[in-house]
Amino acid sequence: MKTIIKSLSILFLVVIGLSLNSCVKQHFDVPPSNCDTLDTIKPNITIKQLKQMLPLSVDTLKIEDNLVICGNVISTDRYGNFYKELVIQDSTAGISILLDQTYLYTMYPQGQRIVVRLKGLYLGRSHGVIKLGSTYDDNGVTRFGRIQGQEVIDQHIIKTCQNQDVEPILITMDQINDDLLYRYVKLNPVEFVDDELGTTWANPYADPPQPVNHHLVDTNGNEIIVRTSGYASFAAEQIPEGSGEFVGILGKYNTDYQLYVNTPKELDMTHDRFQLPLNIMKDFSDGSLTSGGWQNIALEGSVNWTYQSQSGNPPGCAVAKNYVGGSHVQADVWFISPALDLTQAQNPVFNFDNAHGYSGDWLRVYYCTNWDGTQGNLLSANWTLVQFNSDSSNTFWVWKNSGDIALPKEQTVYIAFRYTGSTTDGMTWEIDNIHIFDKK
Repeated sequence: MKTIIKSLSILFLVVIGLSLNSCVKQHFDVPPSNCDTLDTIKPNITIKQLKQMLPLSVDTLKIEDNLVICGNVISTDRYGNFYKELVIQDSTAGISILLDQTYLYTMYPQGQRIVVRLKGLYLGRSHGVIKLGSTYDDNGVTRFGRIQGQEVIDQHIIKTCQNQDVEPILITMDQINDDLLYRYVKLNPVEFVDDELGTTWANPYADPPQPVNHHLVDTNGNEIIVRTSGYASFAAEQIPEGSGEFVGILGKYNTDYQLYVNTPKELDMTHDRFQLPLNIMKDFSDGSLTSGGWQNIALEGSVNWTYQSQSGNPPGCAVAKNYVGGSHVQADVWFISPALDLTQAQNPVFNFDNAHGYSGDWLRVYYCTNWDGTQGNLLSANWTLVQFNSDSSNTFWVWKNSGDIALPKEQTVYIAFRYTGSTTDGMTWEIDNIHIFDKK
């Protein structure tokens, strides 16, 4: 990453009273010994104002003025999911402080109020996220990293004689944005996705231990990554199988928001799992035909459905054609959905975009309630043919939506797209944006 070191000398005329609003005393524990008071070291800037000092065009910025922030510690390295990192927040924002020190929880437990003397420290971007730290020399290249040395750390990080229980901020997934980065947040209700049940938080048995990404989902089907270090003390434990309340610290890696749990002890996910609404989209954006449990079956001939990337709209789609090497070949190929549980859907429907060219058999679209999912029994199952909208002009490759096609309620259903062609002719069909949902 290109690093730009730039000093900034500014004069901040900040009303001290506003900054101190982030340090209002609430439910304090017994004050720790060897501490300072806010009367001795007064904060004069909020964490949000601090982060706003780093321009988008600059990677690393040295703080030259006598600025001080105040915040409560919300992370703990006691359980190994945080390493050489102290996360604090005030009422305006949160920030990660990179420290070349371990066992931080013994000095800065959760809830501990600290003030940070900022002069001489650096703001830097790490994978797109603003953090507070220092710089070091890497073979003549100055890089952003951790604050080094206990004496230096003690000069900048000062414990106050105040600490309190920090309450997480209750949010929904659609409220997540950069303003909440490094805040202590709570999502409720959520659960881990079905495919990950029975797995462990991370993989401590790999060499070296490996982190693992899991996925939380809410009742609207929105998802967020939960990332856990392979060195976490709970890495070998299974993730919760129920639904409920997830508490963690919100982070980000490039464009992906991620949650980091201090310890599973902070979670309450013991309630029954909830039924997610039917909302399945197969848009081929991952470049795969068979992801998500879809099947690609050729009953006759040497061709099959294939993925086609292209410029424009859509950027990629599924294509079936039987013109190969300058001639047509016999073809009977099926593209079939996974088993769809419609038992809870009130009005299940699906639609898809389609385009075609040349002459030959029309694409046939079916649904079935008694197929067992195996190729051998494909033709013996009872497939119901459905009608769909498609371009009927002589202009090739005009995309058109099929319109909503009703599916049977309270059953398990498969959807199939069947392409056929002969040795004398054959159309080319393209499909995209297959959407299966409950149209309430």
